[in-house]
Amino acid sequence: MQVTLIVTLVLHVLSGVFWAGTTFALARTAGNQADLFFRPQMGAAAVAVATGGLLWFLLHDGPQGCKGTSWPSERYAQSSPPVFKAW
Repeated sequence: MQVTLIVTLVLHVLSGVFWAGTTFALARTAGNQADLFFRPQMGAAAVAVATGGLLWFLLHDGPQGCKGTSWPSERYAQSSPPVFKAW
């Protein structure tokens, strides 16, 4: 379980960093040679989303505890959001 979690987390972080980094680099270069990065970016995006789903499945299995039910709770679902007043 721990090996699967570590490998999934590493793949998720690395693919996300590559995806974000190449997007930033392409934005800074006004999209110069963007066609060369299309397939690697879409691959990294797919891996980031798939491993994110796998991490969610691995880490959020079982019944919901206090954290899973505290926000958003049922009482806020039908009422207006809380109002914060400035002092």
